[in-house]
Amino acid sequence: MFHQVGFCSDFSSTLASVGLGVLKVASTAVSLSIVDRVGRRKALVGGVAVMAVSVAGMAAVAYQQVGRKETMLDPSLVII
Repeated sequence: MFHQVGFCSDFSSTLASVGLGVLKVASTAVSLSIVDRVGRRKALVGGVAVMAVSVAGMAAVAYQQVGRKETMLDPSLVII
């Protein structure tokens, strides 16, 4: 996926994937520490809101990349 949105080399694409994995683990650790204080429902709604903003941001970046390059992205990456 990262290779399609502009990470040209295999190393940078792999590094981006590893970075995303580390971010996911860190986010899970943070959410586990606050879910008891906030409550499950509020944590779920907050998580959904943050994920929606993140996916919209990634879609916007991917959409901008389509205009700069001659190669087109997979439409499933842009329409999320």
